[in-house]
Amino acid sequence: MTKTGKSLDVFFEDDLVGHVYDTSPLSFEYTSQWIQRRAIQIANIKLAADKSDDASVSAYFENLLPEGQLRTLLLSARNQHQRSTSKAQDKATIALFGDGVQRLGVGTSPSTHILKPDIRNIDRVWASAVNETRMMKKYEAEGGPSLKDCADLIRRYCSVPAIDLKRLIAWVFFNIFTGNNDSHAKNLSLFRPAVGGVRLTPFYDLMCTRIYPGLSQNFAFDIGGTTIPGEMEQRHISALASAAASMQDALQPGDVTMAKRLNFYVVKTAKQASKRMQLGV
Repeated sequence: MTKTGKSLDVFFEDDLVGHVYDTSPLSFEYTSQWIQRRAIQIANIKLAADKSDDASVSAYFENLLPEGQLRTLLLSARNQHQRSTSKAQDKATIALFGDGVQRLGVGTSPSTHILKPDIRNIDRVWASAVNETRMMKKYEAEGGPSLKDCADLIRRYCSVPAIDLKRLIAWVFFNIFTGNNDSHAKNLSLFRPAVGGVRLTPFYDLMCTRIYPGLSQNFAFDIGGTTIPGEMEQRHISALASAAASMQDALQPGDVTMAKRLNFYVVKTAKQASKRMQLGV
């Protein structure tokens, strides 16, 4: 995105898609060139020539800029808007290359990392950065689209949907087993690597939210009629499979192997975190 006065220009590669306006609520307008040449809509924002302030505009764009105190700091330092994600946590994007120097992007330049300090100003939420760092490492060794909607998009757009659907299901069970209730659809993205077509991106925002009394104890997705992890049984998984035809081949109810493996890592991580907190690290 680049800034022009009270609006932001939205690009896909070198093509100008449209403009998002700093109105209340946010509004968006596609360019005529985009409609004529590419005719691809952004998320749920209807592809039309007129400016729109539909709820889908705010739902998509309101979370693309740094927020809270971090946004104020960045904007006071420079007049560049960088992409970010959700509301609960101050965050921004940076770029890290071979020389290890941290850089803020300029204009439409891409980022490589999300900078995420501890969540603040939410009662009984602490050490969130450590929590997420640990969860991300173990993974590597709110209303919105349903899980079925996400699976359907993967089936429709991904170049190897069978592989990415299995990754989607593994992500869901990982989040259920580890208590990450904030695993909503905004934590899923598609990207186009240099080779391989369109793929599901590596996962992010992996942290155990259930340990924080100040955050929701309900899972972000409805699993066969329930959002309460403790109530989820095989019948709920079967109901989900029946409702989402695009997921049936990839869905493997009761992944005992993953559950046992994660149980080992969760216990190990809890002991490590407890020791570090006692040492004040």
